[in-house]
Amino acid sequence: MMKVRSGALVLLCLVVFSVQLERLCGQHVDDAVCVVDDADAANADVIQVLSNLVKTKYFRTFKVDYLRECPFWESDFQCGIDGGGACHVSECDDAEIPLIFQECKDVPASPWGRVIPEAGVHGWADGDNGVWCDCEGSDAVYIDLLKNPDSFTGYSGQDATRVWMALYNENCFGDTTSIEEQCLENRVFYRLISSFHGITTMSICKDGERLDMFKWRLAMFPDRLKNIYFTYLVLINAATKAQETISAMDMSVGTAEDVKVKEFIDEFYAIDGLAELAGAFNFDDIKSISGLEQEYMHKWQNISRVVDCTGCEKCKIHAKLTLLGIGTGLKILFSDDSTDLSLKHNEVIALFNTIYKYSESVALIHDWLDFLVSQEEETESTQLETDPVIEELGAADGYGPAPDSLVIPVMLGGMMLTGVLIAGLKHAGRRGRGRGEKKSQ
Repeated sequence: MMKVRSGALVLLCLVVFSVQLERLCGQHVDDAVCVVDDADAANADVIQVLSNLVKTKYFRTFKVDYLRECPFWESDFQCGIDGGGACHVSECDDAEIPLIFQECKDVPASPWGRVIPEAGVHGWADGDNGVWCDCEGSDAVYIDLLKNPDSFTGYSGQDATRVWMALYNENCFGDTTSIEEQCLENRVFYRLISSFHGITTMSICKDGERLDMFKWRLAMFPDRLKNIYFTYLVLINAATKAQETISAMDMSVGTAEDVKVKEFIDEFYAIDGLAELAGAFNFDDIKSISGLEQEYMHKWQNISRVVDCTGCEKCKIHAKLTLLGIGTGLKILFSDDSTDLSLKHNEVIALFNTIYKYSESVALIHDWLDFLVSQEEETESTQLETDPVIEELGAADGYGPAPDSLVIPVMLGGMMLTGVLIAGLKHAGRRGRGRGEKKSQ
């Protein structure tokens, strides 16, 4: 009976998986006026421009405090055994730090992290409690992101799961209804966290092209994929709104590369279809809600503190980079006027690196889904019980069992199909016994 039931569940899982993959294509991004296919088309140009931009000296130099202790619980800060030292961080020495960063001095910050114009702009100031993501503590150092790429380090287990649980459970709005039934501002915040979780998983999948992990952790859940698209649109919206401020910033590091940086920025803003992507989600629908900016900021600050509990130095750096990037996007979108906006070097660096992370994920989702859909024999690569290696990697991204919305239909459908198969076997058995009795007579 167990074999029959397992077989039934495998068949039903195949049906559900196939439907999920087909449904994503041509669908609208939730809470946005944009079809996935349109985002894919424009993203081809976005990823090409940003892949060049983030390699420049200015945009690959990030200031971060990755040694800050966890404020919520004791952590052993141990990377996975299989990481092979992959958690190690290589810091910039003085000669590698661009002079423009070394000369920046702290400047006072006004509430909400906006730099006071009279004091100067674009500094590396720590600011006050109004910053969206506090990456620059007293022990902050400069990191070359190219020398410390985002990749699978082996960090996993209960420690990683605990961090993800805290991100979800301690930073929600207390609404226990389904995401579709929640108000827009709650849905937006949840989609931002979900997408942060999703691109973390995508970075693990990308490192080694772990297509099976992508399939089981993301592809079977279209909402997780579309949340990545949603945040991608939010970030494009923010970057577009801040175009005047960003284009006027001094990004010179004193090399011939300075001209290229300016060209890449101009190319980005000239991308065909960028304005349409930027207008796909109207942030004005929620920015006017009284007290929402403070609430969003407080929760985002708390998330950045939870990340300090991550037991992997390199993982922490890229998590803080992404959180600062999204936080900077929110800061821009909550601002009243782009002309009244001041941004620090670290914020702009994080914003564009984060857009690139999402752009990479969007491109991979497009390519990998196309590949999976085009597989001629999907059953050969699908199992009810995932491979142990996939389970181990899955622990690194913090995703637990499938949500009830998927598990319950699969279980009910499996039991129904199992019942049909069992009934058929019993009927066949009775027919066999009947033939045997007649033959003996």
